[in-house]
Amino acid sequence: RRAALFLKAGRAALAQEPQEFLGVFPKAPEKAYGLVVGRRITQGGRRAAERKGVLFAKYRNGYDREG
Repeated sequence: RRAALFLKAGRAALAQEPQEFLGVFPKAPEKAYGLVVGRRITQGGRRAAERKGVLFAKYRNGYDREG
């Protein structure tokens, strides 16, 4: 649901102020993607994300953190 809202907002921003948003959106976005950001993910969580088409981005928070 949030991905769909971001898609709608991105299209509206590009339509209203194209010069401002051309660096972010070179053309109108066509598809929404779910995104999860974290330091780790379980195998079950990764499989569920893949089934639903959700992207997982690994986040590192400093040198002393695992990840």
